[in-house]
Amino acid sequence: MFGTYFYNETIKRCVSVFGTMFNNIQYKKVKSDGTVLTSPIVPLSYGPKQKFLDRLAEEPNLSDKNRSAISLPRMAFELTGFDYDTQRQQNKLIRSVKNTGESDGKRGFQYAPAPYNLNFTLSILTKNMNDALQIVEQILPYFQPEYTVTMKMVDDMSDNRDVPIVLNSVSFSDDYEGSFEDRRVIEYTLDFTMKTYFFGPIYTGNIIKAVQERTFIGDGNNEFTTTQISGAGLVKEVKHYEPAFAEKANAVSNSSTVTFASAINSKISVGDRVFGTGNSTEPTISSIANNKLSMVLGQNITISADTTLKFVGSVDPSDSFVIAEDVTFFDDGAVDIYEEGNTTDYQINVTNSGSGNRYTYNGTQQFTFNFVRGATYRFFQEDSSNASHPLRISTTSNGTHGGGSEYTTGVSYNGTPGQSDSWTEISVASDAPSQLYYYCSNHSGMGGVINITG
Repeated sequence: MFGTYFYNETIKRCVSVFGTMFNNIQYKKVKSDGTVLTSPIVPLSYGPKQKFLDRLAEEPNLSDKNRSAISLPRMAFELTGFDYDTQRQQNKLIRSVKNTGESDGKRGFQYAPAPYNLNFTLSILTKNMNDALQIVEQILPYFQPEYTVTMKMVDDMSDNRDVPIVLNSVSFSDDYEGSFEDRRVIEYTLDFTMKTYFFGPIYTGNIIKAVQERTFIGDGNNEFTTTQISGAGLVKEVKHYEPAFAEKANAVSNSSTVTFASAINSKISVGDRVFGTGNSTEPTISSIANNKLSMVLGQNITISADTTLKFVGSVDPSDSFVIAEDVTFFDDGAVDIYEEGNTTDYQINVTNSGSGNRYTYNGTQQFTFNFVRGATYRFFQEDSSNASHPLRISTTSNGTHGGGSEYTTGVSYNGTPGQSDSWTEISVASDAPSQLYYYCSNHSGMGGVINITG
């Protein structure tokens, strides 16, 4: 462990950031009629205040051109110590990884940093109270009680962190009790704590390009019971029924009765769930007309004309374990392999929320997607509801409708929305931002968020 050279310049960075906060403070010299004579910047130096107090007490040496009498007001700051902050301690094995790989195909990483509190003292020295108050009141409003700055912690990493600087106390001293020859010094002392981190060396490791995933099916509400799961926790038999039938419905406004232009599939029956209504929970079928042209649902819905509704339909009664939707997966012992270069597909359709059209995935309007850098994702827009709604990507919420522009890095398109083999595809770049947005290039308010990780 020890003996591996590294130097992240953490203390140097902290001292520089702290001093920069106070290096442009002014005070004004004002005549009795309100005329401003001068507005000089208060000099700021790094060092203990005693150094400047001693200079004030010295007699000026007229023969030394490089040493003149010190002037007031001025400020001085110094680092007085630091201590470990146990309240911000993290698991030591947590890794921070670089966004981009190295030339040898590996990627740099660091383990969790050590949280430390750095203690700073800022001294304000003036010869009259008015100057002191001007300076102090330009500082105090920003600390309530902390002021947060964003720091790049390590040059070779992409880890920018918010660092709070807390004002702990303010003290005042005016010890002028001497003769007329003595110089008066009014002193304000401000004590601060900077909550920063110390990072260790940067290591390199191979980039994971393939993952083997094993899934269990949990035991709980609306899931499998323990009697249906073997003693080892593995599922004996599972069948997953996706929505099997689709029918276009006429417009419905806050009603439980749904009508169709043509008879629905004969395998759709009472009790089946209905997908694509835009409701937070999918309704079930209460009754079906004999002519199969209408049905009554267990709750009211609102949909636009020609909305595509999907149904699971009747299942095989011999199937002992049936899953329609919403299953919590853990591990079933089987291995699924996801490799770099594979494309993840999403079937997109458009539904009406009552106040306008929305992109919908798996029954959820304006679904929030989570993508990984280096992976490829494809939004299929083959459903007829996508007609005139081309899906695009942006770094701005609502894209061009929100004042932003289209994001095109790694993005490609095919076909016409609403027709066969129509899609928008994105291969997420290694330097892609942490958040993107999908939107309709023709209509405002239809899209949602894409979170980017990895």
